[in-house]
Amino acid sequence: MMNVAVILSAYNGETYLREQIDSILTQSYQNFKLYIRDDGSQDQTRKILQDYEEKDARVTVFCGENVGCIHSFLLAAKDVDADIYLFSDQDDIWMKEKIAWAVTYFEQQDSSIPQLYHSDLCVVDSRMQKLHDSFMSYQGLDAADAMQKKTLFIQNFVVGCSMAVNKCLLERLFIKGIPEDIAMHDWWMALIARTQGQMYFDSRATLFYRQHERNVLGAQKRSLATYIRALVSGQGIKRFVKFRSLAAAQAESFLKTYQAYLTPEYQSDLKAVCSLGEKQGLTGVYRCFSSGIYLQGICRNLALIYAAFCDYLLCFKHR
Repeated sequence: MMNVAVILSAYNGETYLREQIDSILTQSYQNFKLYIRDDGSQDQTRKILQDYEEKDARVTVFCGENVGCIHSFLLAAKDVDADIYLFSDQDDIWMKEKIAWAVTYFEQQDSSIPQLYHSDLCVVDSRMQKLHDSFMSYQGLDAADAMQKKTLFIQNFVVGCSMAVNKCLLERLFIKGIPEDIAMHDWWMALIARTQGQMYFDSRATLFYRQHERNVLGAQKRSLATYIRALVSGQGIKRFVKFRSLAAAQAESFLKTYQAYLTPEYQSDLKAVCSLGEKQGLTGVYRCFSSGIYLQGICRNLALIYAAFCDYLLCFKHR
């Protein structure tokens, strides 16, 4: 039987935390331990966590200073030993078979290479009223299609709270300590699986993803009008500048960390993404597209080109 570790990072999560933890502790698959790191909460989160730790031997709580969502997850996972690692947000509700479905996948896979499993999610509001059966459809994403292409180099479609990874992947994650310049921990781990191992998408929703005002990223329904409004308001250009900076820094750090494990083609793809960080972002977009690296959906790519062009004009104007 596989040993499972569930990693949860909490920060000021008193509102929904109990429901989430209860949904984990009542899973159909019971051979797991729950490791929770409190990221410097100022509300009743720590007390809630300590109560669970006292009454359930499967729960281990770490309390630390506020380092942000990404590094909090990494610190919580770094010294945990298990066969499989699942990652949990503090405000969702897991379906009863969530761990069991992940375990079934890993039992049939090669444990000597990095393996990543992720799934769809059911989107609900703060009162658990259903907004959409499929997070992927809600976001205009096709994970199964994206995994066959180079999308992941420039756009993340793996949702951390739906994700499970094997021990080999986690060891590869920390091969040089805690990585720097990570845009998101789930994106980084997905890149490891994409370039050095194997990924699998389960089209079943394995949890209820709660959409509320305090989500770190959240699920937002996208449409052509959404992109037009963002571009006209100028927000699209600001997002592009931030996006290209994050994507380029992550690609550069990833390439530096794992160069010995990457094929020449993957190294070339990552260098194309690195070029997004150059002064003229339009050049970086051209290099990515020339390498077959696209965002999912025509609207996203057109918005990216338009924002890059406007950014180019602004740079040209200030010469």
